[in-house]
Amino acid sequence: MSEYLDTNHVDTFGILLIEKSQLCPGLYEPILFAYHAYKVDTTGYVSHITKESISAANLMIVPIIEKAHWTLLIGNLKNKVWDFYDSLPKKNHRVVIHQVISHLYDETGNSFEMDI
Repeated sequence: MSEYLDTNHVDTFGILLIEKSQLCPGLYEPILFAYHAYKVDTTGYVSHITKESISAANLMIVPIIEKAHWTLLIGNLKNKVWDFYDSLPKKNHRVVIHQVISHLYDETGNSFEMDI
């Protein structure tokens, strides 16, 4: 076991968030979670994203791992805006944002009916 936060930890947290929002509808925002964390040249994190899942969610949570550093990209599907969270803010960490969003649009086909 690694001393670092890994994709299993992040995926477990995402599953708990989804379960909580389903158990208490109206109390928590409906979310869509990109599993297995985004890594360059991967598509597994979007295999479950469909037009239906996007229209059912208010927030899309995309964990990103880049060179052992975790960041978080949140898509507010209602307000059509992306927010980026970084515990160690550096300009070079933000470089991946446009790449991740492009991959989301490309790898999910026509699932997004609007630009966020």
